[in-house]
Amino acid sequence: MSATPDTGVRPAETQAVEPRSIAGHTQTGRMAPAHARFSRAQRMTIVNGILVLVVLIVILQLWLLTATMNAFLGGHAAVAVPALLASLVCLGLNAGLLRYLYRLDA
Repeated sequence: MSATPDTGVRPAETQAVEPRSIAGHTQTGRMAPAHARFSRAQRMTIVNGILVLVVLIVILQLWLLTATMNAFLGGHAAVAVPALLASLVCLGLNAGLLRYLYRLDA
């Protein structure tokens, strides 16, 4: 017989339980696992934020196209290459946001 009283708890049940996650961090200060899922309300907030950014980038691209065409037709051909590079950056931003959106859903 052991010197400690029997509490009826088996050793497998006495393992430490990870503290609850609060805002992505556990109470011990460590980050929550990368596979932690967002709630539906949190995902909708993220999707709405991404949608606002996409609309702003598309409006920027439309303005860039208009300004570039105006300058190009006015005889300033040197504007075309920087405008193309800026448009490619906008495309990359939109592609990155779309990739994040797909990863959020997975």
